[in-house]
Amino acid sequence: MYKKYIAVSESLATMLRPAAGVLLLVTVMFGTIFLVAPLSASASTTPKGCFVFTENNQVVGTRHCNAKANDIEADFTHVAGITCVLQFTLGGKPVSTPQNCPPKANDFEVSWIVSPTGSLAMSTCSWTRGGVTLKAPCSITPTPIPPNGFNFSIQPIKAVFWSINGGLIKPLILPPSTGANNIEFRGT
Repeated sequence: MYKKYIAVSESLATMLRPAAGVLLLVTVMFGTIFLVAPLSASASTTPKGCFVFTENNQVVGTRHCNAKANDIEADFTHVAGITCVLQFTLGGKPVSTPQNCPPKANDFEVSWIVSPTGSLAMSTCSWTRGGVTLKAPCSITPTPIPPNGFNFSIQPIKAVFWSINGGLIKPLILPPSTGANNIEFRGT
């Protein structure tokens, strides 16, 4: 009677031996993937906002980036007769109608979220005066793919601030002493 069970057990073991090898190989592979993937993915996939100052479409100064911020504020002097325009972009190309600055505005704030695809997506904007939100509309035109940047044109630009949920991150970033009449922002 026991010989019958031993014979069945031996034939079952013979059939399962290749499957056990494959199972061991798969276990080792997944273990390696789970150990290595978080190390390589976390360093390179963190989206961040970056901007440059430009003067007459030429970059002036250095590129400024911040992976911790989720909004940005730009302070400017609004001079009568000087054009002041905000336009949202996707990959640096305009995707919205240009918005003129309201006459009372002397700064604006733009915030973003991380989209389901892992890239930055502009979410809100507001015109402000001395940090107080104005009733003037500032809208991000809905597009199939949300904008990931903006161009802001005016002269003079006084300063740019990174912030987290509206709380300013110091120090402020001044345009180069040679001047700047545009801020080009892109999420990366």
